[in-house]
Amino acid sequence: MSDYVPEPPSSEPVVLSREVLDVLAMVDLSPSAYRVLLELLAHHDPETGVARVSQNDLVSLLGSPKQTVNNAVQQLRAVGIIVRAEYRAYTLHPVLTGGATPEPLMDVPMIASLNPEKFSEARRTRYARQLANLTRRSA
Repeated sequence: MSDYVPEPPSSEPVVLSREVLDVLAMVDLSPSAYRVLLELLAHHDPETGVARVSQNDLVSLLGSPKQTVNNAVQQLRAVGIIVRAEYRAYTLHPVLTGGATPEPLMDVPMIASLNPEKFSEARRTRYARQLANLTRRSA
């Protein structure tokens, strides 16, 4: 693993609208996934919406284990925040990048946000799954 950490492609501020923040608040992600998202936003190219950073770079930036970063990236892909993942490059959903995309026409998934009434239900389900995994490991 390298200690190299790429510089952001721009010093321009990242601006997210209140509507985007409302959507992100309703996406059921782990704290690690939110941290990875913040790094991807900090490192995305404002013209293409692509964050050119590797998982090893994210590990160095966040000081997190590689498996934690890998799980976070998988969560972001599963909910549609990361539209495309390639070697050392992650394309973020255009709603997060002010409409910037690497291609003029590309498929863009819906961001899977939770219905507020189901939010606590989803949390209970996740907690039960985590508890079962812990119980299985300790047995």
